[in-house]
Amino acid sequence: MAEKVADLSKLDTEVKVKKTRASKPKVKTGCQTCKIRRVKCDETKPSCLRCVRFGHQCDGYSNKSPSKLGLSSKSSRTLVPKSPTQSPLSPATSHLNAFSPISSCATTKLYPSPPRNLFQTQHESEAFQTFCTRTSYQLSSAFSSDLWTRLMVQACETDPSIRHAVIAIGALNLTTPLPGPDSSVGTLKHNFAFRQYSKALCLLRRDVAGGMCDLRTTLIACLLFYCFESFHGYHELAISQVYSGLKLIREWTTSYYKPDDSGRRRTRIGSEDPYTVEEDILRAFSNLEIQVMTYADGRSREAHEHYRHIGQETIDDMPPIFGSLQESRVVLELVIRRSMHWLRSTMRLQNFSTPSGSPNGSPTWGEASDSHPFSLFFDVDPTFEERLETMKEYERWDDAFRPLLNLSRSRSAPEEDFLLASTLRLHWLSGYLSIASNNSYSSLVNNGRFTTELEELVGISRILLGRGEEVGNGGFVFDMQIIVPLMTVGWIYRHRALRSEAIELLLRSPRKEGVWDGIVVGKIMAWLARIEEEGLDDEASEDEDYVPEWAAARCIKMSFDTERREASVSCLQPVRGSPNGEEVRREAIIPW
Repeated sequence: MAEKVADLSKLDTEVKVKKTRASKPKVKTGCQTCKIRRVKCDETKPSCLRCVRFGHQCDGYSNKSPSKLGLSSKSSRTLVPKSPTQSPLSPATSHLNAFSPISSCATTKLYPSPPRNLFQTQHESEAFQTFCTRTSYQLSSAFSSDLWTRLMVQACETDPSIRHAVIAIGALNLTTPLPGPDSSVGTLKHNFAFRQYSKALCLLRRDVAGGMCDLRTTLIACLLFYCFESFHGYHELAISQVYSGLKLIREWTTSYYKPDDSGRRRTRIGSEDPYTVEEDILRAFSNLEIQVMTYADGRSREAHEHYRHIGQETIDDMPPIFGSLQESRVVLELVIRRSMHWLRSTMRLQNFSTPSGSPNGSPTWGEASDSHPFSLFFDVDPTFEERLETMKEYERWDDAFRPLLNLSRSRSAPEEDFLLASTLRLHWLSGYLSIASNNSYSSLVNNGRFTTELEELVGISRILLGRGEEVGNGGFVFDMQIIVPLMTVGWIYRHRALRSEAIELLLRSPRKEGVWDGIVVGKIMAWLARIEEEGLDDEASEDEDYVPEWAAARCIKMSFDTERREASVSCLQPVRGSPNGEEVRREAIIPW
C-alpha cells in the first residue's frame, strides 16, 4: 500500500513554505466579493471558485472592461458557449443513445468549462473524458442518469477528492464485469487507477479531519468508492461505504423529524433540504440499501424493526393511481425497503457478520446452527401478522401501477416507457414473491400458485437482458436489475424449467450489478440444480414442475475468495428414503 500512495507527496495539497510576496501591480478584474474581502480572486466565471469553496455568495464581476485591453464596446462580441463535446467536463452527446437507456432531453444541458487545468497529466485528462463520455452512462439508469452525468461531473470542479475518484473509475473498463486484460492487476491502467483512488481517499480524509468536507461531498465520495470497491470484488469494503453514507444521512435527517400526536417521529421521503443534498443522491443510497440487504447485513434485529416503519405516512397516502413512472418508482423502492427490513427483523438466523476464518474476510451466510431450515436470505416465521400487512402494501402498489403498466404495453407507448415499466414490474414480482414464500419450504409445496408470476418474471428478465445487449449496456452497472429477481426463481421457488432458463440468462451475458455477479450466481445456481435434480426419476419429472421437498437443499452457505476468484458453497440435503430424516452435507468449490 505504501507504494500505491508514495506519489501523494507530489500533490499540490502539501504545506508550502511561506515566501515573501513579490510586488506586482494590482489586478482590478476580480469579483466584487473578493474585492470587498481584499483577497485574491481566481476570476472564474460566472462564480469564482474561492467564493464557492468557502460558502460565500459571489456577487459577480464589473461590466467595465479594463482600458489597457484596448477593446471598445463596438469591437466586443457575444461569447457563444462551446459544444459539450469540446468541454473536458461535458459528456459527449454523440454517445448518449449508445450508453443511456433513455433518449436525450430536448433541452441540452450546458456544463461550464474548467477554470484552469485541473489535470496534472494527460492520462488524468483522458480518464476523465472517458468517465464523461462513456462510464457515466454505463453506471446510470433511466431514473438516475442525472446523478452520474451531471452531479458527479459538477462536483469534480470544486473537490479534488471527487475528481480523483472519478478519474480512477474512468480509467477502468466497466463494459466488462471484471477488470479486463488491459486493466488487470499489475498493468499500467490498474496501477494508475489505484493511485488515483488512493489520492481520493487521502484527500477526503484530510478534508474530513480538517472540517472542510460537507455532507454532499462525503456522500458522493461514498457512492464512487462503492463502485470502485464492488467492481474489484471487495464487497465488504463496498458495503461499508453504503452503511457509512446511510448513517450520515439518518443523522442529518433526524434534525428535521418532528413527533406527531402519538409521539412517533414523522418523516418524509426525499431530501429535507435539496440545496444541501439532492434527491438523486438520497435515492441512490435507498437503492443501494435494498441491494446490500439481499447480499449481507450485519445490523441488529432491533435496528431493522425500527427502520421498517420509516415512510409509513407515504404508504398511508399512496394514491389510487400513480401519475408517473417516477412517482411509482419512488413508492416501490419504499415498499421493497420496508419489506426487506421486516424480513431481516423476523429472521431466525441473522448472523451475517464476517467470520474470522472465512477466506479473504468475505461474508459467509448461515453461520448459525444447521438444526433449523435456512434459506439464503428469506427464512422467516410465517406466523407474523405483519407479513399480511406487508403483502397488502405490495398489492396496493400493484393496483395503483396497473394503469401505467397497461399504457406502457400499448403499441403507441414509447419504448423507454415500456422498458421502465417492465423494470418496475420485475422488481415488484421479485419482492412480492419473496414475501409470499413464507419460509424455506412453503414455496415448494404451494401447488403451483405462483407459476404464472414466475413465468412473467423470467420473461421480463429475458426482454431487459436482450435490450441491454442490443445497446451494449452490460458489464458493471450501479443499480439492481435482473440478477436478484432471477435468484427468486432459482433459490426460493426452484421451479425446475424456469430455473434452467434463469441459469441460461445469467451465464449468457456476463454482468455485475453492484455486489452481485451474474456469472457467480449462475454457476452456484447450476450446482444447486444439479444436486437437487440428480435423484429425480425422468418419468416423474414430467409431473413435478418444482423440486420436491425431499430433494430440496437447505442451510445453503457461501463464502467468496476474491484473490483466488472462487466461491465455497455447502448445504444439507435429505437422504432419499431415509426413515429418520437423515441428511448429508454437500460441498463444492466453484471458480469464476
